Amino acid sequence: MGVVWCECCVDAGALASHPNLKQQHNPDATVTAQRDWVSLDSTVTAIVIDSYIMQTGFNELDLSRFSQLQSLEVGDYSLSFVKEVSLVGMSALERVLIGENSFTKNKYRGGEEPDRRFCVRDCPSLKEVRVGRYSFSDYSVCEIENNERVEVIEMGDLNEISCNFMYASFLLKGMIVCNR
Repeated sequence: MGVVWCECCVDAGALASHPNLKQQHNPDATVTAQRDWVSLDSTVTAIVIDSYIMQTGFNELDLSRFSQLQSLEVGDYSLSFVKEVSLVGMSALERVLIGENSFTKNKYRGGEEPDRRFCVRDCPSLKEVRVGRYSFSDYSVCEIENNERVEVIEMGDLNEISCNFMYASFLLKGMIVCNR
């Protein structure tokens, strides 16, 4: 059966694979479900993970297969059961933005889980890491190491309780820190 047309709907899936349409690579990707994550092309330059996504069945976020990734954005209340976030050796990565209450099982409060780790290491183009309130609140390790171009590391809200990495050991190495 071919493309189905009616006044009220179009079967976009069938239309996208139609042989008369030129297939183009999308360098950016929006993840709205776990199936989207699995099917991402390794050459994407930006990944946006929507809010309220992948709450179970996903324990590790290792982005090493995305060699051209420049930007990672994670919405609010996502990836609760991810135990380890690894951004290591990503030469093109420039920014990481994490919303509120993501990467945490303990919403709106801290907790201590000894096997939960966040690592950003050896990303020479990285300029910005921003983490919303209550995200990573139960992670035990936060490593940000050897990212010499970092200009901004922002965690939580200065004027509010945030609980980011509340019980974590925090390692910041290989960067020049100055007050202006």
